[in-house]
Order: sequence, then C-alpha cells, then structure tokens
Amino acid sequence: MTEEKCENGLAYDGHGHIHNYCNYNWAVDCGKRKYDDTPISSPGCLYQYGLYPVGQGCQTTFFQVTDAEIDRDDHDHNDDRDHDDRK
Repeated sequence: MTEEKCENGLAYDGHGHIHNYCNYNWAVDCGKRKYDDTPISSPGCLYQYGLYPVGQGCQTTFFQVTDAEIDRDDHDHNDDRDHDDRK
C-alpha cells in the first residue's frame, strides 16, 4: 500500500479521474476532511490543475491546466466545425 497525494487544485473523492484518482477541488465534497487548498499559482491560473475560461463572461472554450501547463481544450459547440454549411 502506498500513500498518494492529490496535486494542487485537486482533491480525492474516490471517483476522480483527472489525475491519479483525484478530482477538481470544486467538484469534491470533503465534508469534515481537511486538506490544503492553498493555491500555487502560475501566470493566468490560480491552481496547478484546473479549468479556466478563455475570456470573460459565459464561455464555451476553456483552457485545461495540467501540472501548471496550459493545454487549450476547444469545446465550442457553436463553431462552424460542427456544422456542414455546404449547399
């Protein structure tokens, strides 16, 4: 048996699959369990793991941060790639 630790911005809930069985901290109800939620920030990101909108307001496109590195994740369901405009 080994003791594991969730990375910054993640917490264990037994159902997580973001990184090493951990889930985003905002998706976990820790109840009375205590954990260190101190942010370790990098430019543009509060935590080392998380989802951040590309701009302000309601967004359909976001950045996914993994180990303090930003990976652009395009989930814009309103863009032209999802539609066949050929006539």
